[in-house]
Amino acid sequence: MNEEFLAGRVALVTGGGKGIGLAVARTLKDHGARVYICGRNLQTLEDAAIKYDLIPLVCDITSSERINAVVSLIDAECGGLDILVNNAGFGIFKNLEDTTDSEWKSIIDINLSGTFYATRAALAPMRKKRGGRIINISSVMGLKGYVTQGAYAASKHGMMGLSKVFGAELQKDNIIVQVICPGGVDTEMVAQSRPDLDLSVLMKPEDVAEAVIFCLRQNGNAITDVISLRRRGSSPFA
Repeated sequence: MNEEFLAGRVALVTGGGKGIGLAVARTLKDHGARVYICGRNLQTLEDAAIKYDLIPLVCDITSSERINAVVSLIDAECGGLDILVNNAGFGIFKNLEDTTDSEWKSIIDINLSGTFYATRAALAPMRKKRGGRIINISSVMGLKGYVTQGAYAASKHGMMGLSKVFGAELQKDNIIVQVICPGGVDTEMVAQSRPDLDLSVLMKPEDVAEAVIFCLRQNGNAITDVISLRRRGSSPFA
C-alpha cells in the first residue's frame, strides 16, 4: 500500500489516457490524490478512468478555450488545483527539410502551445490554494538534437525555455515548475516511430511516474529543477 502523502490534493494530467500520462495519473491516485485526466479520445479516457478510478475530461489542449474550460470545471468542483502534469505530446520523425507545414504546426501546437495554455489556465486555481506544482514532461530531445527529430526537438527545447521563465515568474506565488526529460520510453508513440528499437530495453512509463513522485516529495529547502532520465546501459553523462 502506497503512502497517501497526496491525500486531499487535486491533480490534472494532460494526455492522461495512456502511456506515460496514464502511469503518472495512476501513481498520483495511488498516493492519495484526486486525479483528472484529459485527452482527445473519449473511449481511451473512459477505459482508463473506469479501470483506475480516475476522472476523465475530453479536451484538445491546442485550444486555449477548451483547456480553460477543463480547469474551470476542476476549480468549481474542488476549489482549486494543486498539481498539473503537462504530459500530452506528439511526434513525427523525419528530416527537418522534409517536415511539412502541417506536421510542424501539429507538433508545436500540442507539445509547446498546449503546455503554455494548460499552465496559464492553472495559475488562478493554484493561487487560490496559495501554491502548486507544475511538472512538465519534456524529453532528452529538450536537451539534445538528433537527426530526423528536429520538429520534436524544437518543441521540447521550447518547453524547456517556457518552464524556466514560468518557474522564475511564479516563485513569488509558491508555484514550483519542474521538468522531467526521459530518454527512450516504451510507449505507443516510440513503437510507431522507431520500429527498429528493441522496446524491452527502454524505460517504462512507470519509471517516469516515479520521477514525478520524487519531485512532489520535495517540500523542504531543496528543489530539483530538471531530472534527466536515461535507460540503464546507455552512455552516462552523455
